[in-house]
Formats: sequence, structure tokens, C-alpha cells
Amino acid sequence: DMSSITPQTSVDLAKNAAEKGIRVLDAPVSGGEAGAIEAVLSIMVGGEQADFDAAKPLLEALGKTIVLCGPHG
Repeated sequence: DMSSITPQTSVDLAKNAAEKGIRVLDAPVSGGEAGAIEAVLSIMVGGEQADFDAAKPLLEALGKTIVLCGPHG
């Protein structure tokens, strides 16, 4: 999820998704339009390490600095 929802909504989304067998990461970005165009966004990720590892190749297409910051929210 790369939207601008609240941290608690991210936690709730991850919990509801997990109950259905869906893995979720919250991944807000920094860098603006220019960073998006040049694929050099900074991406701060919340979620499980295994999910982060699985998604990292996809996130690398969007950003340059990608960091797992901790759990959801």
C-alpha cells in the first residue's frame, strides 16, 4: 500500500488481509514527481521481513533507497 492512509489503517488493512491469506506491505514514498519519473524515490516500508524481501525487486523499479522500517503502521 503506497497511499496516504493513517498508520492504524495500515495495521488494520494488514490484519484483515492476513486473515484472507493476503500479504501486505505499507510503503509510503518520498521524492515527489521528479523522483517518481526518474525512479529514485525513497520508500519506507512497514511489514514482515519475508514479504519485504519478496517485494524488494518490484520496489527497486520505483526507488533507489528502500528501507524496512519495522512492522505495519
